[in-house]
Amino acid sequence: MSSRRERVERAKHLGRLAFRLARAGTIVGNLEIDGEKKRLTEFQRGPIFIELWEPWRPDAFETEFSRLRVTYAGEKVLELRWDDADAFTLVLLKPGDWQGRVRD
Repeated sequence: MSSRRERVERAKHLGRLAFRLARAGTIVGNLEIDGEKKRLTEFQRGPIFIELWEPWRPDAFETEFSRLRVTYAGEKVLELRWDDADAFTLVLLKPGDWQGRVRD
């Protein structure tokens, strides 16, 4: 079994790859989540679906979070939250075939 630190590093690596894909996706709109205004961007390729929520206001506080969620064949497999104040939370990581799809 991998250590917590290794798991977090793996999640960060996969998150960076998924983040790049999400940035190439479609901006769905600006919405409010947890009391903060966010820009929602979505990316889909085959069974991979990625949602990226980011603060969209230029005057956003550094503690306002961003969230990346990856779904594979309808199942949530990765979720990360972070902010510009260096807070990072691994919400969910389910290893599986989806990891190769994000890398491709």
